[in-house]
This record gives sequence, C-alpha cells and structure tokens, in this order.
Amino acid sequence: SELTRRGVDTKGDGRRARAIDAAPGVLARIHAEYTEAGCSHVRANTFRTRARTVGSRWRDLASAAVELAR
Repeated sequence: SELTRRGVDTKGDGRRARAIDAAPGVLARIHAEYTEAGCSHVRANTFRTRARTVGSRWRDLASAAVELAR
C-alpha cells in the first residue's frame, strides 16, 4: 500500500486503521498529492475501522479518517 511504501507499519490487525493516529500527516499528504495530481474523488482511510478490529474507537478513527481526506 502507499502507507507501507512511505514507511508506515501496516502489519497486523487494524494497523491501517491505527495509521490514522500514528501517521496522520502521511495520510493527509497522500490525499493532498492525489488531489494535486487532478484526482476529483478521494477515499478515506476507513479500511478496518470497525469495532471487531479496533474496538470501541472505531467511530473516532473513521471520523478522523474522513477529516484527513477532506
């Protein structure tokens, strides 16, 4: 993934979701670069932001991912 390519640890359950807390600047930069390249639609990093994977923080993580994508 682009997160892995940029040095963010994405191994293990929920790691991509935890990247929202661990590397918000990297996520925001990825979104910005896609937008600068002309992308008109950006996906938020909500993959694995569910209660079964990240516990009770799922809603906070999903909301933060959407904010970073904006």
